Amino acid sequence: MGIEKTAMRPCPICNETRVEILHRLHFHLARNTPLPEAYDLVGCPHCGFVYADTTGNQADYDRYYTEFSRYEDAATASGGADNEADARRLEETARWLEKHIAPEMRVMDIGCGNGGLLKALSRRGAPIRASGIDPAPRCVRRLIDEGFAAHPGHLAHLPENCGTHDLIILSHVLEHVVNLSGALLAVRRLLAPHGKLYVETPDASRYHLENLPPFYFFDPEHINHFDAASLKCLGAKNAWRTTDCIEKTILLPNDRRYPAVGLILEPDDSASAHELDGTALKEKIAAYVALSRQKSRDAEASLANAVLNRPVVLWGAGSQAQRLLESSPLKQARIVAVVDRDSNKQGQFFAHCMIQPPEKGLRHLPENTLVVIAAATHAETIRNEVATIDERLPCFIP
Repeated sequence: MGIEKTAMRPCPICNETRVEILHRLHFHLARNTPLPEAYDLVGCPHCGFVYADTTGNQADYDRYYTEFSRYEDAATASGGADNEADARRLEETARWLEKHIAPEMRVMDIGCGNGGLLKALSRRGAPIRASGIDPAPRCVRRLIDEGFAAHPGHLAHLPENCGTHDLIILSHVLEHVVNLSGALLAVRRLLAPHGKLYVETPDASRYHLENLPPFYFFDPEHINHFDAASLKCLGAKNAWRTTDCIEKTILLPNDRRYPAVGLILEPDDSASAHELDGTALKEKIAAYVALSRQKSRDAEASLANAVLNRPVVLWGAGSQAQRLLESSPLKQARIVAVVDRDSNKQGQFFAHCMIQPPEKGLRHLPENTLVVIAAATHAETIRNEVATIDERLPCFIP
């Protein structure tokens, strides 16, 4: 049993305020980022849901996705089908959703990013009227340029003049939302009679099965950790019934795997929420936390030796780098440059350096500089990129 406390953020499913602390997360964030730099990962003793007891409010997260979105740059973002793995993922989702789509249905993707799922659905048999909503201005402009109806907005402030829809999609959105009940209520206002909602999130019940870096699934953005049972319970508590469900494993670049779960929900004022097992999900995530702690301890000595008494270039300013800079020997390293391919990150200050494109940041470095690659799914590809820029630069993958 972990330490109990009174949550600053009550359980988003059952509203319980007494929670159990599973782990404390710390992050090194870019300057002016509105998200909190630390939070407790907590489990609800009543329903078993696991979430971040964050001090951030919905306005903080909305501002982050508007101003600091990592989904805008097609070269680095997922969601636009701009690389083979992402295109395959979106085609598989579209294929599964096809049975829920009829000709001329109005389909709205909220949090659509660069619109890859809408494009995949539009290419399939039944013609649809597709539109999207996203907080990132560049994503909205790209969709409009490609002929789709698109609107700037987010779940807390949905556009008023975008009509009603027969199918609304929230794909990898609810894990980022502070007020889950409010989000589902807002979506219901945009749903046509007899409409459906498709919700997809990471599947927290399988975090411990995937060979990804320690604590990979915990970052400043992912503040809710669902499995199929908790998604169904959340729906039922807000007058939605589950009519279809899929558990999937998304294949990422370099053969990494990402567990996910998807549900079709339909409004039903008579829906009754069954009580969740108050231990099942919490125990699985606690096991994943313990495994991550052990992996981190095992890796710390080699990382400490690698960065000792030498200048370091950090490739990556995403969630893995954010964790390493606060909870590993990288915190004491002499970082002389930070590089990232994401153009939306370039120009921000991170680890006391301005983030630069690799072609610039990997030039004119001090002697004996080491490149530490903090990129969970593209590390080997990045190592090859470093060699093409300067084959003399040694690399270390934590």
